[in-house]
Amino acid sequence: MKRKDYLLLFEKYAAKILILSMVILVFASGVARFLKYPINWAVDMSTFMFAWACFFAFDVAWRE
Repeated sequence: MKRKDYLLLFEKYAAKILILSMVILVFASGVARFLKYPINWAVDMSTFMFAWACFFAFDVAWRE
């Protein structure tokens, strides 16, 4: 594989991991809020993860 292929593979996995982490964090935040222990930074972190996942996914889509 070429170096470019490794970068594309990294971007695919990074986007998947970021989206999955974001979903888990938002779900955990909802459960914690229900239990009266809100996670205040969860919205900011999930927005950060979503933005990076979009950047990676856009680059993968552009290359393919």
